[in-house]
Amino acid sequence: MNVPSPETNRAVRMFQHQMEEQYPGSRRHYERVAVYAVATAERLGFGPDGLTHLRIASELRKLDPGLIESLGFEELDLRLEAVLELCDQFESRRTPDCQGDDERLRWLRSEARASFDPAHVDALESVQSLIQPTGT
Repeated sequence: MNVPSPETNRAVRMFQHQMEEQYPGSRRHYERVAVYAVATAERLGFGPDGLTHLRIASELRKLDPGLIESLGFEELDLRLEAVLELCDQFESRRTPDCQGDDERLRWLRSEARASFDPAHVDALESVQSLIQPTGT
């Protein structure tokens, strides 16, 4: 897979607008998830094709699962899907005023390790401090 075509990029933007209409506020959430997921996967050594696929998959996650495939992408690699799920759960713990950031970090350092690959958790923790420095 190469860089998405202009048509694919237009389709992604159209579907993002559709998702925002169906789920208000979701676009910002999934854009943040995409930032965390791509940075985490890059830290884990995934290449450009996987990172591009992951970015699109994260931003369109709430829509029909077949949608990403209809844009010409194969099913997301299971390891990338696991990274995406970890980042989605981490971002879902965000509070509007960011007062819960210490709680999010505690979740990442404890509960997340029981449910996700520790290497993925370590990678997310290392990039999280670069993306949004917080708390302890």
